[in-house]
Amino acid sequence: MGQADCPIFSAAWRPPKGGRRISDVLRVFASPMVCYICGHVSKSLQAHSVHLSSKHQIKCKFRRYVDGNTCQVCLVNFGTRERCLNHVRYRSNVCRINYVMRGPSLTNDEAIALDSKDHEANRVLYSQCKRRHQAGSPCLQSLGPFLPILFERPSMHHHLGVGHNRR
Repeated sequence: MGQADCPIFSAAWRPPKGGRRISDVLRVFASPMVCYICGHVSKSLQAHSVHLSSKHQIKCKFRRYVDGNTCQVCLVNFGTRERCLNHVRYRSNVCRINYVMRGPSLTNDEAIALDSKDHEANRVLYSQCKRRHQAGSPCLQSLGPFLPILFERPSMHHHLGVGHNRR
C-alpha cells in the first residue's frame, strides 16, 4: 500500500506542490507586521521590534514599568535599573505580574530619558569588556512595608509566592 492509497496520508494532509501547508493560525501570526506609526512592513516580530527601537525609540514595554534600581514589589535594591529590569522581565513571575497589573508608571519619554542617563555608564562597562547588567555591588533587601502582592497561586514556601527568583 503506497502513500496514495493510505487513508491517513490523504490529500487533505498532503502539502501543496512546491511548499508546505500553512494553518490559519500560522498564517495570521506569521504574516508581515506593519508599523502603526510609519507603515513600515517587517517580516518578523524581531525585525519589527528592531524597527520600533531604532526608528521610534520604542523599546521593551517593561522599561515603562521600572523607574529605579529597586523592585517595588519585593523591595530588593539591585544597584542599577538594568539589573532591576532583568529581575522583572526574566527572573520573578510574581514581580512581573504585579507590575503589569499596576500598569506603567512612566511615559515613553521618561523611559527614554532614564535609558539615556544609563547610556554613559553602559559605555564604561562595555569599554571594560563587561555587559550592562554587570553586578558592581550585591543586591540588598530594603526595609519597609510591601505593597499588596497579588498571587496567582498562594504558597507556603516563600513569602512572595510561587515563581519568585525561580531558575
